[in-house]
Amino acid sequence: MDEISLAMQEALYASQYARMRKTGAECFDKMGIYRILFPYNKSPWMLQYCKSILDPIRNFDRQYDGELFETARLYVKLNGDVEQVGNMLHLHKNTIRYRMNRVRELIGADGDTRFDAQISIAFQIYEIHHVTLV
Repeated sequence: MDEISLAMQEALYASQYARMRKTGAECFDKMGIYRILFPYNKSPWMLQYCKSILDPIRNFDRQYDGELFETARLYVKLNGDVEQVGNMLHLHKNTIRYRMNRVRELIGADGDTRFDAQISIAFQIYEIHHVTLV
C-alpha cells in the first residue's frame, strides 16, 4: 500500500473512531488498540471472536430477561470500576460483582486472569463493527 492510500485509510479509521467516541476529530496515531482493530473490523476471525464472547451473554439476557450485556458493557467502559457501574445502573456494587461473575461463567472464563482483556476486546470489536455499519 502506498503512502497516500495508507494516509487515506488512516483518515477513514480516525473519522470512524471519532464518530464512535462522539468527538469532533481524532488522530489515528492516538487511537491506541483501535489502530489494530479498525483495519481488521470486517475480518471473520474478529467477528467470530466477538460473537464467541458476547453471544452467550445476549442469549442469557434473552432467555432470562437479564441485563448482563449492559452490565458488562459498562464494566468495560468504566475500566472495571464496579462501584461506578453500580451507580450508573442504580445497583449495589455486590450485584455488579455477582453479574460479572455470571458473565465469566457464561463465556468460560471463570478463574481466567485474562477475563478483563477478553471482554474488553470483544466489546471494542462490537463497538467498531456497529460504527462502521452506519
